[in-house]
Amino acid sequence: MKFRKKGPYENQARAGVHLEGAEAQEFANNLLMEITGTQSMEEAREIFLGRPTLEREKSKSKDKTTQVQLRIPQSWKKRIDVAAKKQGSTRSAYLRDIIRTAIFPS
Repeated sequence: MKFRKKGPYENQARAGVHLEGAEAQEFANNLLMEITGTQSMEEAREIFLGRPTLEREKSKSKDKTTQVQLRIPQSWKKRIDVAAKKQGSTRSAYLRDIIRTAIFPS
């Protein structure tokens, strides 16, 4: 198991430091950026919240979503899952991106 080195904000948080108001907000922002390894709150928020929900993806386009089912060999599923994990994505999001790229090439 890999352990990452704790930064100064995380160490302070574990020490039970009590902050209020703007000072607490700034500390929380710095702690979140430290833990996620980012330089901005926007990046930290995106990493912390994970993949966008379908609702957020749908809000970018006016299309309603529908479910599609298909059968594939088990070995494909394993390879898809490995590829999706390498990209930090879910199987569904990974496959949606592949289909989107095939249908709407740049």
